[in-house]
Amino acid sequence: MQWKKSYDRRPLLTTVADKVKVREYVIHKLNKNVMPEILWTGKNPENILFEELPNSFVIKTNYGLRTNIIIKDKSNINRTNK
Repeated sequence: MQWKKSYDRRPLLTTVADKVKVREYVIHKLNKNVMPEILWTGKNPENILFEELPNSFVIKTNYGLRTNIIIKDKSNINRTNK
């Protein structure tokens, strides 16, 4: 694994490691959109327009594992910065 991270520089690996970029690759390869809808993308979560989101959704980061947040009822979200 360490060798692969250090020496395997195929551009495809960067594409498939990115949750947003891999969508275009999959759609291109399958010739159809089989990916779930993206409701919002951005760098600053303070810019999320929660009012426009459905009542339930999943928040995923593009950079890590085990960072998903499942929102079952958006009225229960605490959006204060503390």
